[in-house]
Amino acid sequence: MNITNSTNSNVFVMSTATDYIKEEVAEILGPFNKWVTGEEVGHSPSSEECFEHWRKNGGRKRFCRTHTVAA
Repeated sequence: MNITNSTNSNVFVMSTATDYIKEEVAEILGPFNKWVTGEEVGHSPSSEECFEHWRKNGGRKRFCRTHTVAA
């Protein structure tokens, strides 16, 4: 489900916590994050490097603002 919050930003509502985590992992290991992480580290990045890059560059904060789990 997709709703709009008070700042007119889309918020994606996951039906379960498992769906939330799957979506988060998909973003961390997705092609864009792998590419920018690889550019930063100078080689094909590991999953751990992708996570650290995503977290250090605001991915976690942005994800929490734009995704939630249905109550």
